[in-house]
Amino acid sequence: MKRLLRSSSLTWGIGLLAMAIIGVFLVRQVSEYDVWFHLALGKEILRNGLPATDRFTLLGMGRPLHDSQWLFQVLLTAGYRIAGFWWLEAVQVILWGMAFWFTYRSTRKWTSPLGAWMLLLVTAIACEERFTIRPEIVTYVMVAVFSWRLQQGKYRSWFDIALLAGLQVIWANSHGVFVIGPFLVGCYLVAAIIEGIRGEGYTEACSLGIAAGAVTAGCLMTPYGWKSLQFAWLLFTEVGPKASPVLKSIGEMESPFLASSLSSIAFWCYLTLIILLLVTWLGMLLKQRRELSLARTLVAFALLAISMTARRNLPLFALVAAPLVAENLSLLGTDRLRRICGALAVAVMVTIGLVWSPRPAFQYLRTEIPYRFGVGMSSDYAPLELPAFLDRIGFAGQVFNSHSLGGFYGYYGFPDRIPFYDARLEAVDQQEMHRVFETIDHAQDQPAPWHEFVRHYDIRGLLLEHVSREAAGLLPLVSSDPAWRLVYLDNAASFWLRTDQSRLPPSLVESGVADIATRTTNFAQEENLDVFLDKTGRYPEVRLALLERLSRRYGKSKSVLTELGLLQVRLGRLTEADRTFHKLLASNPKERTTLTTLAQIALMRGDESSAESYLLKALSYYPDDPDLKDNLAKVRAAALR
Repeated sequence: MKRLLRSSSLTWGIGLLAMAIIGVFLVRQVSEYDVWFHLALGKEILRNGLPATDRFTLLGMGRPLHDSQWLFQVLLTAGYRIAGFWWLEAVQVILWGMAFWFTYRSTRKWTSPLGAWMLLLVTAIACEERFTIRPEIVTYVMVAVFSWRLQQGKYRSWFDIALLAGLQVIWANSHGVFVIGPFLVGCYLVAAIIEGIRGEGYTEACSLGIAAGAVTAGCLMTPYGWKSLQFAWLLFTEVGPKASPVLKSIGEMESPFLASSLSSIAFWCYLTLIILLLVTWLGMLLKQRRELSLARTLVAFALLAISMTARRNLPLFALVAAPLVAENLSLLGTDRLRRICGALAVAVMVTIGLVWSPRPAFQYLRTEIPYRFGVGMSSDYAPLELPAFLDRIGFAGQVFNSHSLGGFYGYYGFPDRIPFYDARLEAVDQQEMHRVFETIDHAQDQPAPWHEFVRHYDIRGLLLEHVSREAAGLLPLVSSDPAWRLVYLDNAASFWLRTDQSRLPPSLVESGVADIATRTTNFAQEENLDVFLDKTGRYPEVRLALLERLSRRYGKSKSVLTELGLLQVRLGRLTEADRTFHKLLASNPKERTTLTTLAQIALMRGDESSAESYLLKALSYYPDDPDLKDNLAKVRAAALR
């Protein structure tokens, strides 16, 4: 009895710990970019009904508008009107909580509570990059619910079939990737037909055939009918080799197997699930082939293939992988294989625990872009005070904006102020969008197309998020162009007005920028402002103070120290720059930028011998670097003069 109580206490302890870890990842400040567009469209639907054409962006103006997410948007907006950001936080936590609850129940059928909690924890962290307030959460919940009900055989009665069809109707009106529902039922139907061919009867196939028909009919119960399927296909083709170059450049659309994923904890948990699935699947093929669940295997490998096309699709696989891994392990009956898989899962979690000691873990959760641990509406990536400023100055002209802020601008300004475009990049002409990005990417080197762009669209204002692609292309140009005036700045974005307009507000001066820089409260805000100051080249003393404060708070950050040292060199503060780069050299003696900059500092001081020494050291690590060889030759020539 005591042993049972101890075992039960351990299980509860592990469960509570797992829920606490998941909660730390899941409870995040509202920093979502796309939520603003969904709120803007939801507000318009509540006011005037479902729009047939796009009136929400200049680039999409007049194009047919297919809004298969209208139900989610309406519920999101209605709740936001009542409870504000608390409702947004609740939507995220409740819906993801439902997805994990049904995944846990599907997993728990095949393993102990301890095993189920361990697999759920790996699953949840694999999904953490998608802990966002978007309609896609509905898809994740439905994948978990459909998988659980199908696993339990809850498709035989008329009530079960009607419930699946009802859930499918909600899905089809909440997110565009609703066709996964019929696919999940279809995999079970294919498996049942194969079993029937083997002589084990067609009873299951008949029930599943009716369920598949009902679910498919549910897909068509939308305001758009058959066109909903066309839109679903468009969403699937946004990723993968056939996607447009612009869409491929967006981080969440990238393959999860790029080098940029290696620093993501979500990727390593995702990879763990892949390895566990492959190992247990091979074990089933070799030892228990007849017991292998064909339906659930088809689902898992199909969603694995989809997840490999884009990082945003990782949860689709993760939510179905854990239950199948548990099932395979339970049917194998091989203690050795169970121990190997269990050891792999434990090793991953222990490694995460060692690498993620509390301090760096919470630092990551506080600064991860653009979502971080906490409660409330974050101003780090949305200029929350801008709408009131624009109302105060009476601005009503056309803006060009970072697409990430289009929804925010539209929510507070429509219909009097509309953005140039927003995050719905799939909803506009891809060739035109490509031309826009080409224009802004090369604006500094080729300003003529940009000036023509401004004339063509009569752009009166610029809303540029500091860390956006648009800001990277335009800030170096407009900051030195007298035709534009900086009138608003905060942690998230800058707003510029053309100077050929009447009633212009005063330009923001250095003291105002310095005041904003001193009121930053976290790494993300300071980093954002540093990007703005770097791209504009303005206010170098303000940027120096900002980087010095960053270096004191995050002294081990290589990027912060490097930027600080380079700025110190440009400002002629050679003693301070030398000290900064020697600190970098102590942590990484092979860093090329550090060695070459120390050589530059020595040369600026007239110390050719030290400059030569640094360059020779750099060449010992990079012997084929032509720039290092050229610099060394120049230093030696200078020493001979």
